[in-house]
Amino acid sequence: MTAKSLEVLSKNDNGFFLMVEGSKVDWAAHANDPVGLISEFLAFDRAVEVAIEFAKNNGETMVVVVPDHGNSGISIGHYNLPRYDKASLEEIIGPFRDFKLTAEGLGIILNDNPVDSIRPMFKRYMNIDLSEKEYESVLAAANYKPSDLPKDKRSWMNLQYTIAKIITSRTYIGFTTHGHTGEDVFLAVYHPRNGQPQGMLTGVELNSYVKKQMGLDENSLDELTDRIFAPHQDVFAGADYRIENLGGLDATLIVNGSIRIPAYMNKIFVDGRLIEIESTAIYSSANETFYIPRELAKLIE
Repeated sequence: MTAKSLEVLSKNDNGFFLMVEGSKVDWAAHANDPVGLISEFLAFDRAVEVAIEFAKNNGETMVVVVPDHGNSGISIGHYNLPRYDKASLEEIIGPFRDFKLTAEGLGIILNDNPVDSIRPMFKRYMNIDLSEKEYESVLAAANYKPSDLPKDKRSWMNLQYTIAKIITSRTYIGFTTHGHTGEDVFLAVYHPRNGQPQGMLTGVELNSYVKKQMGLDENSLDELTDRIFAPHQDVFAGADYRIENLGGLDATLIVNGSIRIPAYMNKIFVDGRLIEIESTAIYSSANETFYIPRELAKLIE
């Protein structure tokens, strides 16, 4: 996908900006799934290699590699690792040679097969002989054949998290949390003329650096944001509007009863008809405000 994107975008004589995200590494980290993390990082590494090779051949392209945050507190080694000062490479990475699937992948297979296949599938794909306690934990995961469970109790994450915990217990990988972490994250930059930034940068400073390298005015993005986006109270001034918030990111702006604008999508519904818009509706729960394209004001004209 990275190679194809570069092939298409590089045809633009005015240059291009491409963002490539390895999104599932975040999901794997939340699940504490070391197989998912490793396989996603290997895939991301291949994508970075493609981008660097393009940049070297192109001579006018910069590549920035940076995460948006840390996740899971993953570490090599934990309190179950014996003789930590003499642990061999094989002891640390050896178990991973037996893992053929991520926790998510095994969960999908288990959900498509009868209960009596749980133990054989763990053995086949992970070379793991389940203990009775582990077997019971998989059975208890809320979304293993969940047809008899209330809809609000069914959770894909429960099974994935349960499998990941079993996988991790066979390794010397440690985790501190299922959530985000606050450590400084790495920053790597390839620049065709050795113009890499130095030291530790905040997100704002990195944004300024990239804008400068692209020849953009320091305030250009702020001005562009103000020109395109506005609070829904301004866009639909005088209209009858309300926010239907089901919790978390699941919010919808309803205007005059017939216009529905879901958060974080580039699609809206007018009288039940789906319409794609050129940008995305952003919802801030902090001030209960949607930030939407100003052009949507024409819907109530």
